[in-house]
Amino acid sequence: GYTASFTEGIARLVSLCLRSGVPVDEIIDQLEGIRSPRIAVDHGERVYSIPDAIAKAIKRHIGMQKTGVQLPVETFDELGGAVETDIELEKESRDAAELLKKGLNPECPECGKPLVFEEGCVKCHACGYSEC
Repeated sequence: GYTASFTEGIARLVSLCLRSGVPVDEIIDQLEGIRSPRIAVDHGERVYSIPDAIAKAIKRHIGMQKTGVQLPVETFDELGGAVETDIELEKESRDAAELLKKGLNPECPECGKPLVFEEGCVKCHACGYSEC
């Protein structure tokens, strides 16, 4: 869905930048700190968005290369799987797609959290915002 295509787009741009000689520190500076409504924690560090996660992963990889640490090969399941269930993500994606079809932003204008489409209304479960 949206997250996968968004992540792939950023990855392609990062790859293009690296192949074009853009210093990796500049790429990290551009991506690091970008915020979204959802915050995650990875390796004890706050991750503010997909671009921020990519910047942190690049930094971690570069740090490991410099120290000669071998990157572990782990599967998604070994890492604990998704933070949210596939069902929750699928519903969120459907809600966002429905809102986009109606020409609405899928983020709450009050708090920035995801909006859902229920009972003919756009609602935010985080702050109570509603528009019918």
